[in-house]
Amino acid sequence: MTGALATKKIDTSLINVDEIRSRAVSYHKTSGVSQTQLARAIGIGGSTYSAWLNGSYGGDVEAIAAKVKSYLNNEQMKVETIKAPEFVMTSTAEEIFGAVQYARALSEIGLIAGPAGMGKTIALEEYCRQYPDSLMLRADPCISSPKAIVETLLETMGKSV
Repeated sequence: MTGALATKKIDTSLINVDEIRSRAVSYHKTSGVSQTQLARAIGIGGSTYSAWLNGSYGGDVEAIAAKVKSYLNNEQMKVETIKAPEFVMTSTAEEIFGAVQYARALSEIGLIAGPAGMGKTIALEEYCRQYPDSLMLRADPCISSPKAIVETLLETMGKSV
């Protein structure tokens, strides 16, 4: 099959062309994806897609509608499935929550230290989300003196330095 392009046969019996055109117009308005970009993504020319979108295409409108529908469905699926991961209460997070709650109960300042990547920051950020009156300071090489610590604490509290 030299020089020929194999294409998958598309069942167009359940295609509502006008509905798909409407979805495509809306998609272009909200997504910032141009007609040319979408046409390229589905493997047709920009002028062909533009004519189809405007209802003036004389070719197989259902076949193009099927490709556009597939593209739009895939894009919608991406949006619906891409979510920020939820917080997971690991054993490390439980220990950190316990330490912070202990310090809080005694009205003391708590220090959480450990190797990078073990989940300290994520756990403490979640604790602060659950208890909005909590304060969290991150270690920084610039915070090396007692004065710098107090200034950072005041900034975190929203107080003027």
